[in-house]
Amino acid sequence: MSYYVNVDYGREKSLDKQHEHVWRAFAGRPLRYAFTPKFAFASRAEWFDDFDGFSTGTKQSMMEVTLTGEYKMANFALARLEFRNDWSDKSVFERGSGVAKSQPTILLGVILALGPKK
Repeated sequence: MSYYVNVDYGREKSLDKQHEHVWRAFAGRPLRYAFTPKFAFASRAEWFDDFDGFSTGTKQSMMEVTLTGEYKMANFALARLEFRNDWSDKSVFERGSGVAKSQPTILLGVILALGPKK
C-alpha cells in the first residue's frame, strides 16, 4: 500500500510588476493497494483554485477524483482502466452544443516499459 500528499502554491508577477497572480492546489492519492502481484487499485483526488483566472482563463475552483484498476500483464506491460470525474464551480466543460460544470472520462491504456531494467 502507498499514498502521497502534494500541496502547491504559486505566485507570479507580470513583467510590469503591476499584476500578481496567485494559485494553489492540493493533490493526494489516499490509496494504492496491490491485491496480488498482478492486480492493484488506486484512487486520487486533486483540487485547484484559480481565483483570478490566470492559469485556466476563468476564475474558478476545480476538483477531480480518479479511480484506477491496474493489471500487470508482464514485467514490461501494465494495463490500466481509469474513471475520472472533473468538477468546476463554473460551466467550463464542453458538452454537446453547450457547457457543463462536470466532465466524466474513461480511459483504457497499456504502458510498455522498453529499455534496460535496473
